[in-house]
Amino acid sequence: MKNNYLLHDILVLFSLTIYSQGNYGDEQSGSYTDSLFKVGERYFLENNLYEAKEIFTKLLYQAPENLQTLEYLSQIAIAQQDLSSVKFYNEKILILDTDNIDALISLGVIYFNEHLLSEAEAQFDKVLNIEPDNESVLYNLGVLYGTKGEFHKAEITLNHAAQINPLNSKIYQTLGLFYLQNQSYVDAESNLLKAISIDKNLLEARKGLIILYQNQNKLDQSSKYIKEIETVSANYPQLNLLIANQKFLEGETDSAITYALKEIQEKPDQADAYYFLSTLYGLNGEEIKSNNAFAKAEKLFIKKKVELSDEPIMMRKSLIDSITK
Repeated sequence: MKNNYLLHDILVLFSLTIYSQGNYGDEQSGSYTDSLFKVGERYFLENNLYEAKEIFTKLLYQAPENLQTLEYLSQIAIAQQDLSSVKFYNEKILILDTDNIDALISLGVIYFNEHLLSEAEAQFDKVLNIEPDNESVLYNLGVLYGTKGEFHKAEITLNHAAQINPLNSKIYQTLGLFYLQNQSYVDAESNLLKAISIDKNLLEARKGLIILYQNQNKLDQSSKYIKEIETVSANYPQLNLLIANQKFLEGETDSAITYALKEIQEKPDQADAYYFLSTLYGLNGEEIKSNNAFAKAEKLFIKKKVELSDEPIMMRKSLIDSITK
């Protein structure tokens, strides 16, 4: 049984990276050396974001077009994952500085999260016109192309990013998952293994390898990576489903059903577990249970789809895996 339901779950977890050059405090003009600004800056650098926000909000009220104040407020909003404020401040920054790299990338990420893919792509393209080798925007643009189903463009763009920084494990992980989605198993395996060789803590890459090896019926290899995830993170999302599929492929259907039910017990709102359970019951000849599980899966899938459309700027995963400060 191919693990396409789990693969889809991985792909929707791609996270774009909001970019920050982190040059705050280095280029203040004399008019911004007063004690209030310095206190706000110190709070920001100490990660006292609430106090910093209070001060910079007051400063913005006094000088609504001050670029540095807007940049600080934007970075505070990013750290607090307040996406509406990130959008608000960066739109104002671009009115004052149309080539501001941080603002262009941040807005591109926000537009992507709002499913405004053309607008997001336009922001990223503006950055590349200014900095053709900007690794962050190349990675983001590669993810965007993959999301749009333009795999060849995603492949070229992500490989360009890898040439700039060959030690960025997330690039290879993302490439590997895109290759896996397209059933290019040789390329998927090499990129996922390379990602893990650079960063041994990558769990999504291991999950991709489990799916890849299960789809190829290489159960010894898939079992190895299941055990690695169990060791590192026993509560890893959908681990029970990965084990359930492993048990099914090993001919242990009843054990597979047990793990699928365990996944449902722990995460009762997960449609994937019910879809898989429906399949297992059907293969086991339990038609009524199969139909009931399928009906539940469809109901949860529709509910989730409505929730996502109603909350277009809610983060599917953190947009700020890393912010350079």
